[in-house]
Amino acid sequence: TRRVLLDENGTIPRASIAISVQEGPRTLVEKINISGCTVFPGEDLRRSVTLVPGEPYNPEKIRNTVEKIKKKYASEGYINAQVLTSRSPDPDTPNGVIVQLQVDEGSRVHFGKIIMRGTRRTRPLVIQRALTIRPGDVYIPEKIEESRHNLRNTGLFQRASIYPVGGQR
Repeated sequence: TRRVLLDENGTIPRASIAISVQEGPRTLVEKINISGCTVFPGEDLRRSVTLVPGEPYNPEKIRNTVEKIKKKYASEGYINAQVLTSRSPDPDTPNGVIVQLQVDEGSRVHFGKIIMRGTRRTRPLVIQRALTIRPGDVYIPEKIEESRHNLRNTGLFQRASIYPVGGQR
C-alpha cells in the first residue's frame, strides 16, 4: 500500500513518502554488438549508442539508443527501420551482459504523388513553391516538417497538414 502522510506541524505542509526496492546483483554492460547495418558504417551507428561498456545496464539508455538509430535511418529515407534489442549473459563476466542491437533497415522510401486538398482559391503552384518535397524525392521527415512550416508561413491557410495517404496518418 502506498500512503502519503501530511505533516502540518510547520507552516508548510510536507509529504512523507516511503520507497520500497528489491535489490539484486548490479548488471554491467560488457559489450555492445550492432548487426544488420549496411546503409551506415557500424562506427557511425556506435556514435548513437548512449550505453558504454563497463556502465550499469540501463533500459532507458537502450530506448534512447534505439530512437537515435531509427531517427538516423529516417533522415536518409529509411522510415520503416526497426531496431531489435536483446541482452545475454556474458560468459566471461559474472553479472555482465552483452547487449545486441539488430537493425532491420527496411527499404528506402520515396515520395509518390502529392495530392493537394482543400484549395478553392489558391493555385496549386503557390502551394508547390512552399514545398521542399517533390515526387520521387527521398522521404525525409524533416522535409515534411519544413514544408508544413513554409505553408503556414504563407499566411494563406488556417491549417496545413501533410500526411501519408492510404489509411496512415
